[in-house]
Amino acid sequence: MSSHRTSQLTRRVRSVVRLVAIAALMGLTAGAPHAGVGGFTVASSASTAASAIADAKLRGVLTGQTAWPDGTAPILVLLPKGDPAMAWMAEELLGMPEKVYRRQLLERVFRGSTARPHEVGSAAEAVEYLLETKGAVGPVPMDGLPGGLTTHSD
Repeated sequence: MSSHRTSQLTRRVRSVVRLVAIAALMGLTAGAPHAGVGGFTVASSASTAASAIADAKLRGVLTGQTAWPDGTAPILVLLPKGDPAMAWMAEELLGMPEKVYRRQLLERVFRGSTARPHEVGSAAEAVEYLLETKGAVGPVPMDGLPGGLTTHSD
């Protein structure tokens, strides 16, 4: 085989290896949208629910349509508009822009089908509230999470 053909074959093999590696990396995150993609997770007080909660049930809890498995009504914790954790939760978990999520939640509150969410000014305030309040749930950054919180991920 000539050196030119060997060089072409080597480049093709490298390209295929790169594509396989990229596909494998994408596959690791594709099946678990709330497993901390982007450095965020959904958390609640450890006294609220078990960590194994189905995706559909978690979506229902986050939209205020479903109670926790133990029957506790969810108290949604909302970070400030535009907060990266809020955007992640709305877009990655619920499949809608944050603005649409907030509007739908507000409509449910006005109809009386959902309790009014608890609004906080920062992720630190959210973590503090989640630790203190049974039923509270919300998005938070994964780094530095204290014990006493349950993260809901696959």
